[in-house]
Amino acid sequence: MKSYFKDLSRKEAQATIPVDYFLVNPEGKKLLVLLHGYEQSAEKIYSKVKSALPKDAAILVANGLYPVHQRKDDHYEVGFAWYLYDDLTDEYLFDQRPAASVMKSLIENLGFKGAPKILVGYSQGGYFAPFLAQELDNVNRLVGVSCHFLVDEIKSPTYQIDGLHGENDEVVKAQDAKKAHGDLIKSGARGNFQILSGEGHKLTPNLVSHLEKMLN
Repeated sequence: MKSYFKDLSRKEAQATIPVDYFLVNPEGKKLLVLLHGYEQSAEKIYSKVKSALPKDAAILVANGLYPVHQRKDDHYEVGFAWYLYDDLTDEYLFDQRPAASVMKSLIENLGFKGAPKILVGYSQGGYFAPFLAQELDNVNRLVGVSCHFLVDEIKSPTYQIDGLHGENDEVVKAQDAKKAHGDLIKSGARGNFQILSGEGHKLTPNLVSHLEKMLN
């Protein structure tokens, strides 16, 4: 943090943080954690991809740690973020650690500490997913959709790590994302990376259909 709050000191402290979430099929033998994108919400991501999710898994979907609200005429629209990053200065205002700690605590409090786990993250949720995976037990698989794995910031995965990306993604370049995934494979990880022609950054029915084939 080179420039944010440069005249202030920063020290980590502990607090009780409320987490808004919902849990589908809580009796499932494995846990799938679904992580939304920047300025999205738990409800929004679930409504877009629920048809792709395995029916035998418990599905946990939570709002990110940081509210991001914008005024629209006579009301505010509220989305959420897992971390806050300034791409103009290449600095984190708040990095991935606080949200990863909160999600780990939530998962354990819900009784899923030892359960087999799958993480599915879209856009910023996909960037965030490996950081969360590092804090959890028994992660078997991670699927990142329309994201770029931050190879220099994460540990080499011991779980299967897959990527799904639109060829014409205007937010996260497909070839950059593919290269990052390839670097993880070279470091010893295992997984596959699929690029869909004609698709961009949005969660279209076609992209969701391919996600379903990956998960089922």
